[in-house]
Amino acid sequence: MPELSFAVPWAALCSDNRKFINGHFILSKEYRESKQVIGQLALAAAKKAKWTRAEGPLMLQVVVREPDRRRRDLNWSKNCKDGITAGEGVWWDDSQVRWELWRFDETDSPDRASAGATITIATLDSFRAIPDTGMHDATLGRPEQLRGAAPAGPQSARRVRGRAATSDESPRQATESSRRRGTGRSAPGKRGAGGAIAGREGAATPQAGDVQPPTKATRPSRRKGVAK
Repeated sequence: MPELSFAVPWAALCSDNRKFINGHFILSKEYRESKQVIGQLALAAAKKAKWTRAEGPLMLQVVVREPDRRRRDLNWSKNCKDGITAGEGVWWDDSQVRWELWRFDETDSPDRASAGATITIATLDSFRAIPDTGMHDATLGRPEQLRGAAPAGPQSARRVRGRAATSDESPRQATESSRRRGTGRSAPGKRGAGGAIAGREGAATPQAGDVQPPTKATRPSRRKGVAK
């Protein structure tokens, strides 16, 4: 696996401090200067190592050495990749980086003289390839034989309307089975004569007969002494 490695001084590392103003990203002067320095260092290292500008997927590994013990975040990724892209000697675009690892160097005490970062770039055979990093392999990805495998172990049965679903039966199948057996809730029907629900067994069937016109009730007269 071809590799390209070069060092970056601490002063050249800059966090992603862009500002979004009026629909555009505005880069600070510090960010632009840091981007230019990293690009020049990357291009010089590529020429010295006779590195061919990569076109496929790449890995990026960066080890940071701190000048003191102050608390910091590893937030230099954007600036570093923008600088390497601007150098136009390592890759064509930073989207080619498909695996990236940043870490602090904990082996030695902080030292201002050696503070900085060591950047290592290597090609990947495929997007799923995982570089060999020793004892950390188990935390970087799933083994090849486990990719795409279903989780092992029995699954708990989920409760559905009417009864519980078995391990080889989905909740919808259990619900439909309960309805066919009469244990589930059926759709509400219309009530007919006698309060029975239409469509069920035992419901009264309405009989058609002669239709009589309604008779008009007579009202008693309010006149005194007049009987009707």
